[in-house]
Amino acid sequence: WIFDEVLPTIRRTGGYVANEDMFINTYLPFADDQTKLMFRGVLETVRKQNEQIAAMKPKVEYFDALVDRNLLTNFRDTAKELQVKERFFIDWLLKNKFVYRDQKNKLKPYAAYVPELFELKEWERNGRADVQTLITPKGRETFRLLLKKEQTA
Repeated sequence: WIFDEVLPTIRRTGGYVANEDMFINTYLPFADDQTKLMFRGVLETVRKQNEQIAAMKPKVEYFDALVDRNLLTNFRDTAKELQVKERFFIDWLLKNKFVYRDQKNKLKPYAAYVPELFELKEWERNGRADVQTLITPKGRETFRLLLKKEQTA
């Protein structure tokens, strides 16, 4: 409580008073009753908004991570969107020289298609780091059109 609430408040504002009435009487001793009443309303609004912010923090972090990925999708999700099997889609990308397999057998895009069709995102988890190949919205649309053209030919 002291480290989570009191000290951060002191650092931010220069002081800490837990009781609203004591705060108002200490910092606004000469204010009239209407001003004190209005200030109590403001303090209550701020308290409610801080509770909402705290409750929304996990959602905000999740959606920030999504936005950071910039609507990119992996190979599996892209194949689902294109209504083809993942294995077929990857084989098709390899056959048409959009991607290749590196020494670790991971799919990597050819440089000519980065960042238009693919984007590489670094990730770290449990002390391991690597790069994931993701497909951009433009890449999804390009592959959709090429697959459609190939299937109608």
